[in-house]
Amino acid sequence: MDVAHTRRLLIFSLTPAPSQAFLSSLLGSADGSLPDQAGSSYILTLKTAYYTAAITVWLDEVQDVTDWRTAWLEEEAKEVLDVLGGVIILFEKPASDAEYARITRCLEVVREVVSKGCGEDWDGVSLAVATPQTSVPLLEISDEDWEDKCTDFGFEYVEFKEGKPKERNNYGERLGMDRVKEALAANDWSGQVDLSDVSDGEWTGFEVEAAEVERDMAGLKMTMASEDDDEQDEVDKLEINMQKLLAVKEMSEGLPEPERKRLAKRAVNELMKEM
Repeated sequence: MDVAHTRRLLIFSLTPAPSQAFLSSLLGSADGSLPDQAGSSYILTLKTAYYTAAITVWLDEVQDVTDWRTAWLEEEAKEVLDVLGGVIILFEKPASDAEYARITRCLEVVREVVSKGCGEDWDGVSLAVATPQTSVPLLEISDEDWEDKCTDFGFEYVEFKEGKPKERNNYGERLGMDRVKEALAANDWSGQVDLSDVSDGEWTGFEVEAAEVERDMAGLKMTMASEDDDEQDEVDKLEINMQKLLAVKEMSEGLPEPERKRLAKRAVNELMKEM
């Protein structure tokens, strides 16, 4: 399934020149010549077993944290925040206490902006990506401490090291760029629904979500049916999940439209996780 209307990914860099290695690795640019100044935009193509999406990526620079916060909480920024599907804070590992305090403050402010601008129930992906310090680090901060600090502000900590693909930790979890791409691929990037192909009355909330999922499942079932008989169990699981979605749809009848939409989104996201 191609996602026609996608939400956006914002990368906030805490340095004037964000890591070319990170941007090139994320976006698949081999020559390392990507524009890296604030205001640059890119296209990130995500392909999974369930969808293909072309995500618009915006790059912004955080210079003065207070000024940045003020600008992003103004009315003019609302149209950007309305289509926000993911946030990456990109920073070099600190070489001083002052740099560490600035990173911590940025984590706090970005979370505040997202919460106020997108709502407390915003469900996008939030990553804090550390790149190596260009000078000799003067601070020794463990990965566990970084993880705890980032988690405090709703971010997942990821350490990016150039030229180290396919890394995993002791639990078999992906690290580095592999983890960044995995987290982005698992996110829900669907944005405004295109209703041009809906003709039978007004569809909102669950009707649209259920129709899209039902169509996707039908395609999956047709594909699976053409495979070996061993795939039948997977087809059965899809049918069970569809029944769960329709059951929640019935439960939502009579609720206000905003509540129905929230319930629909939560149900579809849970279903996709099971898939």
